Order: sequence, then C-alpha cells, then structure tokens
Amino acid sequence: MLVKKQIIINHYMKDFSIFCKETNEKAAKLAVELGIRLIDHGECSTRFVIKFVEDLITLLDTKENLEIELSFNGQIASLRTKNLNSENLIKALGKIDLNTKIYDLTAGLGRDALIMALKGYRVVMIEKHPVLYVLLKNAHQNLLSDYPDIYSRIEVVNADSACFIQDIKMEDNPIFYLDPMFPKRAKSAKVKKEMQVLQNICDLSDNAEDLLKLAVSKGKTVLKRPKLAGELSGLKYHHVISGTKISFFVFERS
Repeated sequence: MLVKKQIIINHYMKDFSIFCKETNEKAAKLAVELGIRLIDHGECSTRFVIKFVEDLITLLDTKENLEIELSFNGQIASLRTKNLNSENLIKALGKIDLNTKIYDLTAGLGRDALIMALKGYRVVMIEKHPVLYVLLKNAHQNLLSDYPDIYSRIEVVNADSACFIQDIKMEDNPIFYLDPMFPKRAKSAKVKKEMQVLQNICDLSDNAEDLLKLAVSKGKTVLKRPKLAGELSGLKYHHVISGTKISFFVFERS
C-alpha cells in the first residue's frame, strides 16, 4: 500500500517545488513527504511552486503566471450573505439528517463542500492530488480559530475516492457528491484562473462514470455537471435540478 501511494506522489510531483523565504518546519516537512525541493531564494525551475507565506499556502503556475490562494475564512463572509436554501446544490441534496455524512469524492478547491458545511451538514472532502490536499488541509486548519463550528463539521482526506468508498458501510446511509473535471475544449471560453490551474495539474483521464457507478451502488449520489458536457451514459438518474449553466443529477442507491 505504501509503495502504491509513493508511486502516485512521484507521478504527480515531478513538476513541483516548494518556495519559502524563511525557515518553516511545515514547509520542510512537506518537502520531505512529497519528495520535492525546498527553495528559499532565487528562481524556481519547476512549473508549479507551492509557496508558504505566513499562515497561507498558495500555488503558482509559472508557465501561465497564475497563482491561487485557498482561504475558507475569506469565502464564508460572502457565502453567509446568500440564502443557501436557494442553492441548487442544497436543493439536490434534499432533506437529510444533519448527522448524515456527505462524501465529496472530487473535492478540488472545496467550495461546494464548504457550502454544505455552512448549511450544517457533516462533510468529508476526499482529494487524490497531494497538493490540492495540502491547500484544503491548510484552509481547513485556518477555520479553527474563527469558525470552530464549521471546522468541526469538515474532514479532509488524501485518498483515491474509488478505493476510499469501498470501506464505507451502506447502513450508515452515506450521501456522495461528485463534481468531476472534464478535458479542456479548444473552443471553450476562458475559465477562471482557479479552474485553469486545476486543469493544468490534475489527471483528466480518471473515469468519472466508473466512480459514479460505484458511488450509486453505495448510497444516494449527486452529480454536478455543466450543461454543455451532456449526460453520463449507463445510469438512470432519479431527478435533476437545473440551472442556467450547471445541472445537478440525483441518483438513488442502485
């Protein structure tokens, strides 16, 4: 098992390094765990750079000159001005017990999981990419001082979702959420910088349909999908909540 994890890390991390101007034990430890260089001055030779600045961790794509910073604290103030009950994501989840765990199988930058946690639900963010996991984990940890209630409702896990959910018991009535990445289209409009960086670092070959089938076999599943992407074949959904650009397909356990 350890060998498999090391292979995954090596595959993902070949184009990454860590930059930190001052001595930082957290940065040094992460560099060892991921097997990448820690740089404290000069130019970084890798395309992607994980930057440590005080309590924040950012990710820089040097080729595209794009830098993303993940802060749940900063998002909460904006989200709290909205009526979460009007969010199509919340409508798609339906009426569920607040003790039910929702497993976000494709956590990404965690925005949808944060909305679910703000609504009062218990959420497990599962992210396979080690760098995205680091960003999520740091953003989650930074919630503790200002928003301990929201912090307590979130777990962050670094794992392959297809492997992780094999051990989830169906009698716990889990709910699964998927927002899979899709390959970039040549004629598509320019996406937000966060999505550009995600598309550049993530493996888009993962089979979302296989993961969806596995999730549906375990419990109620909500799939977020752009309208332009069309429907996934092979599974019949129970109902759909549609917006202008995004649809949420709801599948009952098969």
